[in-house]
Amino acid sequence: MTPNYLKNQGAVSPDGYKWYFREGDLTMQGEPTLGNTKVILFVNGNLTIDGIIDLTRGTGFFMAIVSGNIIVDPDVVHPSAGEPELEGLFVADGNFTSGSDGDDEQLYIRGMVTAYQQVQLDKALNDNSITPAELFTYAPDLLFNYPRSLTLKRTRWKEVTP
Repeated sequence: MTPNYLKNQGAVSPDGYKWYFREGDLTMQGEPTLGNTKVILFVNGNLTIDGIIDLTRGTGFFMAIVSGNIIVDPDVVHPSAGEPELEGLFVADGNFTSGSDGDDEQLYIRGMVTAYQQVQLDKALNDNSITPAELFTYAPDLLFNYPRSLTLKRTRWKEVTP
């Protein structure tokens, strides 16, 4: 998938979210300008992330729901030091793998990661005693921007007087 595809394509729902459905494996080559766009990506296969996913805090939203594995390329590094490489909610029915090539830099994820099989944190820095190889920061603004259409709807039956 070419950069900015998620920003410029996709079906827009009435609540402003862009929905994408992919049958088969997908490699995202980065979406550095998602900004305040709200994106929900379904992949029936594996998702490989080969670039940063950058959001405007408080208004942007990204969620990847994958039936297979989510693999982060080992060379994903944000051009600005101290900024997260990935922002969003990442849900895999398989594994979430941070990727390692032996010459690792810290992977900074702002958001949440869920894997129903295993979260594999593979990176190893020269000195993990001072700096963690993978850094996760909780992002409550992503929960506030979570689409209502993905929440459980319950009908409440209540007897009222006629």
